[in-house]
Amino acid sequence: MYFLRTSKHINPSKFGEFDGALRTALSSICNVQEPSGISAHDGRHPDGCTLIPWRAGRCLAWDVTVPGTLAERYVNLTSKECGLDAARAADEKMKKYGNAFPSMEFLPICIEVLGPIDPNTLKFLKEICKMISVRSGDSRELFFATNHISCLLQRFLREAGAVALRAADFKNSKYAALAESKIFQPVCIETFGPTDAQTQSFLNELCSRIVEVSGDPLDKSYVKQSFSILLQKYNSFCILDGALKYLSVRSV
Repeated sequence: MYFLRTSKHINPSKFGEFDGALRTALSSICNVQEPSGISAHDGRHPDGCTLIPWRAGRCLAWDVTVPGTLAERYVNLTSKECGLDAARAADEKMKKYGNAFPSMEFLPICIEVLGPIDPNTLKFLKEICKMISVRSGDSRELFFATNHISCLLQRFLREAGAVALRAADFKNSKYAALAESKIFQPVCIETFGPTDAQTQSFLNELCSRIVEVSGDPLDKSYVKQSFSILLQKYNSFCILDGALKYLSVRSV
């Protein structure tokens, strides 16, 4: 399974939770397994497969991909239309695995970090949720599934705070010489919002001092909202900049 790894410090178990959620959903309607016995001659190996036929007498094999919506190499797609990065990832997976297992039906599961889902993945989710609803008698299974996916994405973004921690460590080592005469404070904030512990502590202290001077306890919220708006403006600039680059290339 491939996941956009923003840091080598992120817990690898987070990357397998999407596959685990899919495996749990499928296990409610058919038996599934880790494909230890199926592998193409060149080492290609999907995330999982069903033990019984899924369609037309063939078992279902899948591979999960969660690409980064705002990644520099993909922003020319995501700035044009929602979900294009997920569709691109699905096409790449089909090229990689489409003919590797002729006895199985292969399905790429592609969901972007910010939520857009590949159309075929969404169609598949609706299909299995409909099957689960028939067994459970609850028509809200698709609602529950999409909520679960949303929670997994948010948990990954929260875990991504390790990138800010690595950046803070790098800055501390770079400016270590300043410690003799000054107090050096790295301020590290990721584009999705997570900060390292040092930055969070510094911002809390800064906000407390501002509140002491102004007498307005809401100033702490105003400061955090300002950072949030700046991050949104930055992310918007990244997308618009990617769109302009794409349009300029097309015009040539």
